[in-house]
Amino acid sequence: MKGIGDNRFAPDVTVSRAQMVTVLWNLRGQPVVNFYMTYSDVIEGTWYAEAVRWATSEGIVSGYGNGAFGPNDPISREQMAAMIYHYEQTYGDGGFTGNWMYRLPFSDLDQISDWAFESVAWCDMHDVISGKSETIFDPKGYAKRSEMAAILTEYLKQKE
Repeated sequence: MKGIGDNRFAPDVTVSRAQMVTVLWNLRGQPVVNFYMTYSDVIEGTWYAEAVRWATSEGIVSGYGNGAFGPNDPISREQMAAMIYHYEQTYGDGGFTGNWMYRLPFSDLDQISDWAFESVAWCDMHDVISGKSETIFDPKGYAKRSEMAAILTEYLKQKE
């Protein structure tokens, strides 16, 4: 991760979807992929376009399903969990396999989207993303730069 300029990290600034994808792309060494990307809101030549292209080609992201990626949208905690989990499935040990069951300790389970539940469970089980408290995950809450840095640090510690 880099700062935002002027020797500032801005730990309390909300992370965008493009920023998260770019950090994961940087972790892989900025690979170049030949993939036709059709998101209506990802403009060729922008600082994040190649990262989004790579992440889409690898199945780490898939956009919103309406032809949009939302690069400038703030990333929710469940979206971040999904990106990390899909990254793990592609480049790590593969995530969950076979039948599995894991009881999440959060009282706001009903707020976790169906598409994100497995990702949140894996991230919690592996201590990659913890709740905002022992009982609240806050899946729709937006992640800050400090949170993203801490989450990725925990994930990478497990890879050592």
